[in-house]
Amino acid sequence: MNFFFTNRFGNASFILYSLVWIAGLCCVYSQVRGQEEYHGRATYETGGAAALTTLQVNLKTVTTDAEGFFKIDLSSSPKAMEVERRGYRIKRWGVRGKELDVLLARTVYLMNGLVTDEMELPQSQIEVIFRQEKEQLKAITGSDGVFHLKVSPEFNFAQPFELLVNQQTIPGENISFLDDFGFAKIKLLPSSNPSKPWVVLSEKGEPVAGKEVTVNHRVFQTGNDGTLLNWNRETIAGTLHFQEFQVVRVDSGTHAIRVYVRENAIVPVEPVLAPVQKKETVTGLATIDKQNTEAKPGESQDIVMDFSAIKELLKQMEEQEQLDITLIHQRIEEVAGALELSQALTPSERAYFLSYLERLQSLLNARKQEFSFEQEQTQALIDRMRKHLSEKDSLQLLAEKHLERVRFEQEETVRQFQKELLVVSGISVFCILMTLGFFVISRRIRKQKQEIVRQATDLQQLNALVLEKNQDITDSIHYAQTIQAAILPDPKAIAEAIDDYFILYQPKDIVSGDFYWFSHLPANQNSPAKTLLAAVDCTGHGVPGAFMSMIGNTLLNEIVNHRKINASDCILELLDKRIIRALQQYETENRDGMDVCLCIIENLDRDTRKVTFTGAKRPLYYTIKDKVEVIKGDRKSIGGLIYQNKSFTKHELVLKKGTRLYLTSDGYADQNNPEYKKIGSRQFKTFLEEINTLPMAQQKSQLEKRLRNHQQSAEQRDDILIMGVKL
Repeated sequence: MNFFFTNRFGNASFILYSLVWIAGLCCVYSQVRGQEEYHGRATYETGGAAALTTLQVNLKTVTTDAEGFFKIDLSSSPKAMEVERRGYRIKRWGVRGKELDVLLARTVYLMNGLVTDEMELPQSQIEVIFRQEKEQLKAITGSDGVFHLKVSPEFNFAQPFELLVNQQTIPGENISFLDDFGFAKIKLLPSSNPSKPWVVLSEKGEPVAGKEVTVNHRVFQTGNDGTLLNWNRETIAGTLHFQEFQVVRVDSGTHAIRVYVRENAIVPVEPVLAPVQKKETVTGLATIDKQNTEAKPGESQDIVMDFSAIKELLKQMEEQEQLDITLIHQRIEEVAGALELSQALTPSERAYFLSYLERLQSLLNARKQEFSFEQEQTQALIDRMRKHLSEKDSLQLLAEKHLERVRFEQEETVRQFQKELLVVSGISVFCILMTLGFFVISRRIRKQKQEIVRQATDLQQLNALVLEKNQDITDSIHYAQTIQAAILPDPKAIAEAIDDYFILYQPKDIVSGDFYWFSHLPANQNSPAKTLLAAVDCTGHGVPGAFMSMIGNTLLNEIVNHRKINASDCILELLDKRIIRALQQYETENRDGMDVCLCIIENLDRDTRKVTFTGAKRPLYYTIKDKVEVIKGDRKSIGGLIYQNKSFTKHELVLKKGTRLYLTSDGYADQNNPEYKKIGSRQFKTFLEEINTLPMAQQKSQLEKRLRNHQQSAEQRDDILIMGVKL
């Protein structure tokens, strides 16, 4: 390292800063480009890809492919997202790095439609029902055969559905959809009376008899009831030309097609209007008619003048009982035509027109009985004007949104320009700083190199010292293990008193807080020979636990071997007092202690053994006919001052020769696996029931194997101790 820095520092610094400078230029170039490519996918909330769907990201349009994927170049991070697909809205969208995730959900939208008969004539007052599973859409056609449906999100025209018109099922070939299910054209089934006559009537509904009518350049005569004579189906859909009459409207009824006329100059009228196809953008605005977008100068002023004239006529209607409402109807029709040609109205003009419509509506309702026929025609015109006023208002909203979009794009352009200007200006500053930084950092690197070398030397020395101390501590603990092993019972002494046994002893660390204890009292004049066994679990593990185990082992030897106390309950009671005294727990806050399982075994005769058990928070497991039984110890520990003047329970059992006893600490049952699931006392008991008939050495092997299988890679949690004894 020293050689590199001292002899090759100049070359290395030059290469390093060249790379940094090139990387900086690359960053600047990417910023100057100003465009970042984003990838994304649009899906439906019901699952599946949103294929061939147009999205707007920051007012920039992109269309998804057949799998719903798309990519788009943006000059800034995505801030706005819209979908241009009828019946769908954006439920949720998000950005992760350069990935866009768009979730679409169905929404309510308005669908328009037209119902015609087999001769393409609009049909009024027709009930239209779309039915799909539990969903149903219902509408009634107006006087022009047009209906409007509010389509719920649950209804999907892309799925099979049933169409009923006046409760009659219409086949699929009689319905066609336009503009992505925004417009539906329905043709009724052929009438049971395919030869419906044409009847010419005056505006008041009186037959026009004995008149010549030209249809598709063919002349027909009307009968006494106004019926066209000698007509055929091929002439129906043409343009009507009347001598001395003007066509007001054409009404296709159930039994006849009625043509209403008025005396006037010869004016050609188209009786059937094709539906205007509309293009919608799903942005929360109403549907806008893209046709008729050219406005004429002074057009709104002319319309206002027409309404003013109508206002004067309405005043005359209020003052006079007899007034020719035909003139009012004619003027309203002219205003309606002007509205259809207009592009947009100002808010004041729109409010002006609507107020007159409401006034006209109320006056017509008041004259309903006197002018029922004329009112029907005028009411249709009022509805027509209301519809156009609504469309003009929607067009104005669309224009406002377009202006807002233009402003947004202009602001975005300004921001992009400022961003590019800032980046380009930063190039010069960057180059200057790189030049200055080269000299400053090179000097700093020399100093840092020297400091790093010094620190590395110090760390190596500290590491060597830590390793040395760690080795000393480990050696000390290993020596403590030797001392602890020396105080444990001699296996030969245990084998002389017990024919068959095993001890599973596995410290968590090198030394253990668990220990096993053994003592054999030979027979005397007052009592038979007794074998005492104990499994003791001291507070803590490692070195602290090992100190406690040495104290416990010493006190048990003193109580039993020197003081000759051989009653199990008395042994634990005296052990509790001696632990409290030894640890000075009355004078200090020390609350350490130990849990003990103590057994005393006596031979009553050749085949019978007496077992006396006392437990301090530890149970005794024993077998009867290969079933494992449990005697729970008292819920008190040795030491700890939790209870004053503790007393322990003595349990006496008379068992047959060959019975197995198991004394344990809690380490085996509390051991967890990598999922932190313990073996548990219940599972431990099940293990013993499965293996208790095996020889004691094999039982130890099985317990070790099952512990390894359960523990796997998990760390050992506590010291483990199990003593198995066969009587």
